[in-house]
Amino acid sequence: MFLLFLGPIIGVSIAIIASVVLVSVISGVIAAEEDDNE
Repeated sequence: MFLLFLGPIIGVSIAIIASVVLVSVISGVIAAEEDDNE
């Protein structure tokens, strides 16, 4: 019962963390490309 309740929370947490990391990486790449263009 506890795992059944905890499962979705872990899934959502992983999805949120993955999204934040992905945005951070993309922002870093864009910033790096802008620096290279200068």
